[in-house]
Amino acid sequence: MKRKLIFTMMLAVLTIVPAEAKKFKVAVAMPKAQQTQFERTAQWALQTIAAGQTGISDPVELELVWYDEDVMAKKDYQAIANDNDIVAMIGPKTSVHAKVAATAFNAKLKTLLLPVATSTELQRIYSAKPNVFFLSESDMTLSYLMIGGILLHGMKHVSLITSDDVYGQSFSDWFGYTMTELGMQTDMVGIYRSQDELKALIGQWKQLYDSSTEAVKPALFFAPGAEDDGVVLDGMVNDAQAEMVYCSDMMMSATLPAKLSHKYKGLAPSLAPGTGFSEAYHEKFGDEPVNTEAAVYDALSLVAYAAAVQQQTGKSMNEAMVTAIDGRDACTSSWQDMRDAFAQLHAGKHPDVKGITGALDFDILHHAAPLYSFYSMWNLENGQYSIEQIVSRNRDDADPETLQEWDKLRAQQQQQLNEEQEDFQYPELHDNWAMVIGASDTWDNYRHQADALAIYQMLKRHGYDDDHIILILADNIAYDPNNIYPGEVYVKPKAEGGENVYKDVVVDYRLSDVGIGDLRKILLGERSEKYPIVMDCTEHSNIFIYWCGHGNRGKVAWGSNLQLTTETMSEGWKQITAAKKYRKIFTAIDACYSGSIGEAIVGLPGVLYLTAANANEPSKADMLDPDMQIWLSNGFTRAFEQVLWRDPSIKLRDLYQYVARLTTGSHATIYNEAHYGNLFHNSIAEFLPDQVASGIREIVNSKSVNSKWFDLQGRRVLQPRKGIYIRDGQKVVIK
Repeated sequence: MKRKLIFTMMLAVLTIVPAEAKKFKVAVAMPKAQQTQFERTAQWALQTIAAGQTGISDPVELELVWYDEDVMAKKDYQAIANDNDIVAMIGPKTSVHAKVAATAFNAKLKTLLLPVATSTELQRIYSAKPNVFFLSESDMTLSYLMIGGILLHGMKHVSLITSDDVYGQSFSDWFGYTMTELGMQTDMVGIYRSQDELKALIGQWKQLYDSSTEAVKPALFFAPGAEDDGVVLDGMVNDAQAEMVYCSDMMMSATLPAKLSHKYKGLAPSLAPGTGFSEAYHEKFGDEPVNTEAAVYDALSLVAYAAAVQQQTGKSMNEAMVTAIDGRDACTSSWQDMRDAFAQLHAGKHPDVKGITGALDFDILHHAAPLYSFYSMWNLENGQYSIEQIVSRNRDDADPETLQEWDKLRAQQQQQLNEEQEDFQYPELHDNWAMVIGASDTWDNYRHQADALAIYQMLKRHGYDDDHIILILADNIAYDPNNIYPGEVYVKPKAEGGENVYKDVVVDYRLSDVGIGDLRKILLGERSEKYPIVMDCTEHSNIFIYWCGHGNRGKVAWGSNLQLTTETMSEGWKQITAAKKYRKIFTAIDACYSGSIGEAIVGLPGVLYLTAANANEPSKADMLDPDMQIWLSNGFTRAFEQVLWRDPSIKLRDLYQYVARLTTGSHATIYNEAHYGNLFHNSIAEFLPDQVASGIREIVNSKSVNSKWFDLQGRRVLQPRKGIYIRDGQKVVIK
């Protein structure tokens, strides 16, 4: 009896002693200068997490290990990724450091949460990875909201200055696109690599400002890569110029206001309205939170929820994270009180957790980032930030009227072609020629050569033989050491059924063997010992040209070290025109800012350009190989090839419309319509030998000798026999 009483008393004691929590070690990488703020916010989160598990039999506890991202190198992130005691990392803060961290963590598939790393390119690359989670939308959204706000302030002329890094790339990639979407005028796009270059760009913008009338003063969208770059701007502008500057989130920092003397405004990722976090923070710490603190708090909450899932299910941390963010069961928990969420997770349910930065509703396909984020429209004056308004793309969350007004201002910007454009008389078509150029020579630019090879294969399918295609490539990716499929090249992942576009390829010239001036000689048919393969074109020849590579305003790259300017290209075309070396030319060019090349040929007779982008925006890659982590193809070329695969006789106007709709992230544009002909009447079939005719008819062989005949490769046939030929622009079957 006495033993039974002792056992009962021991059991009672055990039931009231809190269970020992299982510890999960988590790395946190943030800038050292702001670590005091981050640490106190993190401790607040850990206290809330602990309180939310009161009464739970097997609670979890996060043990934080702090790192200074400003001094961390690749090896440091690799060491954390290799540390089996660390289950996840939160941070780093900036996109530049986040890219290094993501590479290291992806190699080990270790869980990485990036609170405010908002690089669009970074999110595109890691969207399909199971271990990288972004807690904010990309800067593509911030760019849209910023430029929309500038438009609502009555300004339509805007310049961009941003850094040449993974952070600035988001803005340089999407600035021109957004400006076009909103019908605004891009005055300047400046990308800098040093503070000297930054100073020069600021000087250019100031000249634009000083030379403009009050009615059209240009605004400046400033997205610096570092806080010190903001100090450089501040030292070069006056009060009136600073009023026209709109800043990205890099200019909202706890340490920056004391260094600036002018007033500024901008956008930054923000906490959701109505959470009470700012008020509670001010009451607890006596000042205002910086924009990253709320996201760090949410990241810690998500790791704790995932740890609880892992505790109950044995799932990996990555799988547990997906379970935590995918939950849709009704839940009363908030950032201040997590009891309901932990209780449901402990019971095997899937609560719909919410955070300070928003609903934490991630995309259901990749779970890489929230569907929407909130942004604060901030003002900086006298060393203090104030929030003017909170905005979001979300339409179901009391979104401000500002965004609705912005939507009204958006216009459909697809190019309008002239249905009344006159047609011109051209000489008789005798033959078809093609030139295909992949203008890049490094492994990182795999997609440029791959797309060129895909177009080469398309031309072969549509009647060209190798004698009528001049293919110019560096030809160094098929057997590059990084290629896990030696001797093969793909524009769609092999694992997904992609075609090897390197099969049976005949490369005429290596990129490094052809000088920029020699392109003109090849097109003019000036055969030499160095260039024995040229285009034997006449005024009866149609020429199809495809070019894929890097570009900038007014130039395109030729390999890693040379550039072809619009002036050089324009002069070359004028010489080819004067020599009567073509009947019609159709050029598809996939390069950033390729519209500036299109602008350079306006006025040349019989020349039509279809470009991947207009003169103010880059084009986009759109197919990432999951194994090699390399972009395989560009969006424009993929759309172009898909359209011709479906309808190789499509009218040029319809070709443009389809490609424009299917190209993501840039505006495909047609140039020189007025000097080419009516695009509603003319079709791409003129440039595809086996598509020249729309129908097939039968004739008697005895009459064939009285007309000019060509085979399906465009070669003259003096005495046709049985077979299919081209006569007077039609396919003809001779029996």
